[in-house]
Amino acid sequence: MCAKVQNGKIECKWKVIYTEDDDDSNSQQEKEEKGYTLPEYAFTVECDGVESEESGQLDVMGWIKTQFKDKKTGKILANTKYTIFLLDGREIKGVSDNDGIVYLDNLKHGKFFISIRR
Repeated sequence: MCAKVQNGKIECKWKVIYTEDDDDSNSQQEKEEKGYTLPEYAFTVECDGVESEESGQLDVMGWIKTQFKDKKTGKILANTKYTIFLLDGREIKGVSDNDGIVYLDNLKHGKFFISIRR
């Protein structure tokens, strides 16, 4: 069967599948460290009565946006070097913009620490 294209569109039904993440040792470790686990998501698509296979697990991602300012003076710390330390051991190095702002996306949820160098 084929779905009809009307006005450049195909009508499909999306189904999001939510699963609580508590079924493996990584989940138990995450729960002990953070006090919670992130849910797991997948999806299927139904088009013209035919349903797709379930997708692989979708990752829940986050972002951070912060502005560096001097604690004493309140002056914006433009073009300041920083390192973000993630709990998985990775480090992200960069430089704040002209307004002292750092914006990063596509980060796994969790705690992190920021160190700035002047």
